[in-house]
Amino acid sequence: MDITSIDKEIFSLINGHVGSYKWLDTLVGLLVSDYLIPVSFSLLLLSIWIGWKDDVMRDRNQTGVLLSIFGVITANAIVKIMNLIFFRPRPFDELDVNLLFYMPTDSSFPSNPAAVAFAIATGIFHINKKLAISMYLLSALYGLSRIYAGVCYPTDLIAGMAIGILSVITIRIFFYYMKWIPSLILNQARNFYLA
Repeated sequence: MDITSIDKEIFSLINGHVGSYKWLDTLVGLLVSDYLIPVSFSLLLLSIWIGWKDDVMRDRNQTGVLLSIFGVITANAIVKIMNLIFFRPRPFDELDVNLLFYMPTDSSFPSNPAAVAFAIATGIFHINKKLAISMYLLSALYGLSRIYAGVCYPTDLIAGMAIGILSVITIRIFFYYMKWIPSLILNQARNFYLA
């Protein structure tokens, strides 16, 4: 059995429960939306950015937010390049699916929402591990909800997760060797009263 067959089998197993439990469909409908997790994570980044009076904590937290932001940019670029090279149809294009979400038209592989959510969580992991663990759990639920709702395969989620995490790790290494870049960004933001 090849990976595509396993992927479709796992997808069908998860998506096959749509309609069985109204409360679960409602919960997944909330989780899968383009708003709940992305907006919550964005507001969290904003609160981490502006929520500190202590200079040392402020610098540390704002650098963590920069890691998340640059990780998201990098992850989006990688996903876009991969989409130009390889297009994978969505599950609803190939299978009999119980759809709980609108039909996205971009490539199913890799999952861009998973890449973004895991990039943000990984950026926060470098400054607050307890908070990041909660964010990783929400990111996983966000990804699983997209499988349950019929818009991506399990390997799409795994690839998106890996891209998000590795993007932030790469940016963190880059920032380590090029310390002047986050310092320059933070100083310029402070000149305009944005940090």
